[in-house]
Amino acid sequence: MKHEFPTEWHKFLHPATEGAEQALSFIIGKERLPFFAQDRDIVVMKMEVFAKCTQAGDYHTMLSYTDFDEDTVASSQITMPQSDSYGGLNKATIDVNDAGLNLEELDITREMSLKLKHSSSPYYTSLATKPDEVEDIFLVLHYKLA
Repeated sequence: MKHEFPTEWHKFLHPATEGAEQALSFIIGKERLPFFAQDRDIVVMKMEVFAKCTQAGDYHTMLSYTDFDEDTVASSQITMPQSDSYGGLNKATIDVNDAGLNLEELDITREMSLKLKHSSSPYYTSLATKPDEVEDIFLVLHYKLA
């Protein structure tokens, strides 16, 4: 996410209002998908979120997106444990109906947002005081063509 959305990444780690919750807001868009999929309807079936963080331990994330009815949908808090299988990255797998979401209704042409915090932090504001804590976030979409 850091390299695909550099302006959004900076705003995520350095919010305009001191003490504001930090949210990485972005639009995936069809142009980031393979050419053969760009003119088709996309149905997201699963999402994996990976975070490369400098602090050991679990992280928590929350996702929100706009659905096809133009309603905002927000997840419940999702735990991202460190995974030895992925070289110590924190990882969360979100299946189609996990965390209060219906990923089949996610419109990738509209804004999504992601919040992240260490499990020991009570609020999604702590990264502003330690912006180097998160080196990068990776988002993997599993989708089918409709």
